[in-house]
Amino acid sequence: MLEALRTYAERPENEPSSLGAVVFELWYVELARQVFAPELGPELFKELLNNSYMLNHALDRLVL
Repeated sequence: MLEALRTYAERPENEPSSLGAVVFELWYVELARQVFAPELGPELFKELLNNSYMLNHALDRLVL
């Protein structure tokens, strides 16, 4: 799995066949859940997940 993530980090292509992309996306959603769900609650968090631009922007602002 680590090798898949290394490959994905070197060439981040979101293809359904990319194990690295799948692992990264699962981690990213779980990170969002841990950060935002306690404050937003289940309904607002679900809306955040449905708005990928807002989610990506919010996490980027926190992490980068």
